[in-house]
Formats: sequence, structure tokens, C-alpha cells
Amino acid sequence: MAQFQVLLQLVQGLEQGQAKLLYHSYSKPKEQIYQQLQKQYHYEHRLLTMISEQEDRLLATENDDKYYIKEKIAALKVRYQKCNTYTQHLEFKLDEIKDD
Repeated sequence: MAQFQVLLQLVQGLEQGQAKLLYHSYSKPKEQIYQQLQKQYHYEHRLLTMISEQEDRLLATENDDKYYIKEKIAALKVRYQKCNTYTQHLEFKLDEIKDD
């Protein structure tokens, strides 16, 4: 009986033009995850660019800065790995929501 009441309210809400509210309440979690995922993709791309730039710099450097540059590359790779792990977590989370 309770399910019927919920369905009846849903249909009445649609008839009264409240479909937009229903869509927003349903899609908000997915949209938030999607937006965060886009930020993660952008951040990953930036990190890969930074790693590439530092590797190019390392090849061009002939002085004592090589050790510092290698350390910087290692730190960037750790940051990228953490970022990538979180990105994968968000992708799985988004897939779970889509399957529901």
C-alpha cells in the first residue's frame, strides 16, 4: 500500500510539472561524481604534463640539479598514482550508480 502511495505521488507530481525536481533529485549524486571525475581527469593530465616537462628538463641538465629533478619526478609520480587510484574509485562508483 505504501508503494502505491509513493507511485501515486510520483505520477501526480509529473502531472503538475514537477518532473524537473524529480530529475534533479535523482541525478544529483551522479552529476556530482561526474563533475569530480572530470576534475580528476584534468588533474591527471596536468600531472602527466608536469612529469614529462621534468623528464625533458632532466635530459637537458648537466649539473648538480639532476638529483633534485629526479626527486621532483618521483614525487610527481607518487601524486599521479594517488590521483589515478581515486579516479578509478570514482569511475567504479559512477558505474554502480548507472547500474542501479
